[in-house]
Amino acid sequence: MLAVLQLSSPALPIGAFSYSQGLETAVARGLVCDESTLQQWVEEGLASGFGLLELPVWCLQYVHWSADKQADAFALDQWFLATRETQELRLETEQMGWSAQALLRDWSGLDTARNSVNLRWPELHTARPIALPTVMSALAVLEGIDISFGAAAYAFAWSEAQVMAGSKAIPLGQAAIQRIVRALRGHCVAAAERGLTMDASQLQTFSPGLAILSSQHETQYTRLFRS
Repeated sequence: MLAVLQLSSPALPIGAFSYSQGLETAVARGLVCDESTLQQWVEEGLASGFGLLELPVWCLQYVHWSADKQADAFALDQWFLATRETQELRLETEQMGWSAQALLRDWSGLDTARNSVNLRWPELHTARPIALPTVMSALAVLEGIDISFGAAAYAFAWSEAQVMAGSKAIPLGQAAIQRIVRALRGHCVAAAERGLTMDASQLQTFSPGLAILSSQHETQYTRLFRS
């Protein structure tokens, strides 16, 4: 349980607080403007965009790493990177993947015993570029986290990051933030359960509205976030 909490914690040094994934532009356009619309935004992300792509990719990568199918894991990683529809979304998953990779190297003892560590997946520690769900799923496997708990935690971490980004951009108070996060818990579980049943042929990359907002964010005059 504590391993799950650590990997889903906002304090994990992967830079999630720096990104809004198009949400900041949605706020600027008036599409998200209060507690209700922010909750709806995240619910729709769990039901469609994130919930039909990045989350099930995490689940599939967990299965690949568990079976030591490195070639399959890296092939899916490259496919996921190719689905990033804007420069910001691509750079986001690469930067967070790189940061998670640094965490993986540290936990594997590479910084202190570089020549004596027997690594399970040597290429995973050095591959560039690499996507966030690829590394986070591997960390979950190495930490012995059950796939169902790990998937729910991955969904929750994404949802909480979205709520925090929205609360800063709108802005919203702490009580509203906690009401939204509490209301989203069931949606996170439902998204995780569905993601665990999906195979590669069912992955959904169609999110044109999000791609448009993300593209507009690249030239947005005032910004708090990097995406």
